[in-house]
Amino acid sequence: MLSAFKKTIVALSIALLFTGCQKETAVTPTSDVLVRVNGSPVTQAELDYTVLRLLGPDKAYQIDGVTRKKVLQSMVMSRVMAQLAQQQISPDDLKRLQQQVADYWEQLFVKQYLKAHIKPQPLTQAMVKDYYDKHKARFGATSIRQFELITTTRSLQGAERVRVLRQLTGLERKNWKTYVQMLKKQGLPIDYRTGNADEKLLHASLRTMLATLKLKEVSKPFFIEGRVYIVRIISEKRRQARPLNEVSAAIRKALAPIQLQKAIAEISADIMKTAKIEYVKNN
Repeated sequence: MLSAFKKTIVALSIALLFTGCQKETAVTPTSDVLVRVNGSPVTQAELDYTVLRLLGPDKAYQIDGVTRKKVLQSMVMSRVMAQLAQQQISPDDLKRLQQQVADYWEQLFVKQYLKAHIKPQPLTQAMVKDYYDKHKARFGATSIRQFELITTTRSLQGAERVRVLRQLTGLERKNWKTYVQMLKKQGLPIDYRTGNADEKLLHASLRTMLATLKLKEVSKPFFIEGRVYIVRIISEKRRQARPLNEVSAAIRKALAPIQLQKAIAEISADIMKTAKIEYVKNN
């Protein structure tokens, strides 16, 4: 544990760089001061907080005196650096830094207020079931659609294109595979294939056309990069979603942030009614 902790010392020095360079006041008990850095006190409370923040409550109490001394030395170094930075910083940089501190300070108060007042609506099984029913595709439910298509093996022009298009009419009741074999014997540059409509390697235009077709419906001839295509959905099966009891935990995890956002929106609306808001300038 000690070895791992030593690795945080340099990081701690950077993190504490802009820690306030406060001077000792009447509210800082002399007995609580561990060291003064150019008159600025570093207290036992600050050391305890730093150790707790670095290691967490489970490990903070386990460190020995040597490690606590190393943390204190790192805090002293950071205090010196912060004091020097405060002396050398330009007015513009100081203004920006003060704004960052003010923003962070405000956010801490916001988090504290929400922690004390916000009460998200408890997730019920009915809410989980409703989410499941509306988003079954996320849990494996999908349609497996098989298609067949006829296409030319190359881009066609002029009379050859007209001839192929003439042959690709009235295909609703024909066996496409057999029909293409016959057309090939006539010298037409044509081909036949089948596949799944959700194949990722399909051309985007082909995927779009397949999505518009109902079962057994034949598309009109269309062109992709000069080649003629005609497609038909030949089968469609439904793949069931995973059972609700298997995905309930995942649904609750997904709904928790939504419930929190709703609660924040509600409490925000309530507190805004009590505030006096005056926009001085139009932005």
